[in-house]
Amino acid sequence: QGHTDVAIGEEHVFWGTDDNLGRISRAPRSPVRDGEPVLWQAYHHVWWLVSQGRQIYAGTLTGQGTYKLTGAFLLASSDEGRTWQRLMETPKDTAPLSFFAGESRRLTTGGWLYCVTADGTAYRVRRTRRETS
Repeated sequence: QGHTDVAIGEEHVFWGTDDNLGRISRAPRSPVRDGEPVLWQAYHHVWWLVSQGRQIYAGTLTGQGTYKLTGAFLLASSDEGRTWQRLMETPKDTAPLSFFAGESRRLTTGGWLYCVTADGTAYRVRRTRRETS
């Protein structure tokens, strides 16, 4: 148990953990300092992280056993980890594990992230800009 993945943002480096606490830690790139947790998802493991610019995505894996309270999450931050949004959640079912199993490792030119869940469901997601009037 320890760090599962790393992603490099514009100003920060991000690490995910598989310690059943679902932590994402963030450390500044300059000056280099130790990281601090910016997100906790109890009974989850951060399986992967993908970043481009200020956009960060994280896919989680749920733990096994009776403490499995929810399905796995696909999380996103558009401000380099200051705030997070849960984009989707896999169903809480009787399967021993549920998780966002794989991802495209980078965003496409159009900003799309491709990912797949353990049951084979594939997704394509991207951040859209809000219109202001």
